[in-house]
Amino acid sequence: MTNSLSGMPIPVLTFGSGQRVIVVVGRVHPGETNSSWVVHGLLQFLQQANNPIATALKELVTFKIVPMINVDGVIVGNYRTSFIGKDLNRLYAQNPLKSN
Repeated sequence: MTNSLSGMPIPVLTFGSGQRVIVVVGRVHPGETNSSWVVHGLLQFLQQANNPIATALKELVTFKIVPMINVDGVIVGNYRTSFIGKDLNRLYAQNPLKSN
């Protein structure tokens, strides 16, 4: 778990025990509500203990899932940016508070 710039919790859910890691991130852009549905479906699938495909996948890989990474942008009602007006797709390798 980590926190957003405003201090909101951003959970990171882990499924599986494989050597390779798959990272799935939802809601990078707050207006992309369809990603919430995709992540929701993936979480439901991975939680199925009696599903042989889900079980096999979790043995092969580890899933790191962040259901909503731009929590601040969603809360303030932005469509594409965080609450400080930055597009998170452009900030992965830099300090988000720094001017571009």
